Amino acid sequence: MEYQNGRCFYCLRSLQDKTDVDHFIPCSRYPVDLGHNFVLAHGTFNALKSDRLAAVEHLGRWCDRNEKYGVELAGVFQERSVVHDEHTSWQITSWAYGQAQAAGSLVWFHGKELVDLSPTWEQMVRRGATYPVR
Repeated sequence: MEYQNGRCFYCLRSLQDKTDVDHFIPCSRYPVDLGHNFVLAHGTFNALKSDRLAAVEHLGRWCDRNEKYGVELAGVFQERSVVHDEHTSWQITSWAYGQAQAAGSLVWFHGKELVDLSPTWEQMVRRGATYPVR
């Protein structure tokens, strides 16, 4: 909660009682729970995003968070026995968005709005990763 300043990852409004843990890369695409892939969201946005990848506006926020707090988050996950592997989370993100780009998939932006995947996704993932994006 503190790494998101108490706000929903997607709408940026304050989180209240009904907070969901969302898999940023949906578990339908990679069914392993890794801590760096989790974000907190309003249940409505979690349900609307469903099994879709998020638009680059959200991807940028995910990259920023993991780039800035990745090591700290790893420590918190370790303390709480949450499986985590930041490097693998970056690789999965690169793979999932690469697959979406190759397939010409639409990504979730807000509400029921789906948009084209911006080609800037690759730069966003590359800047925070410590491995070459393929």
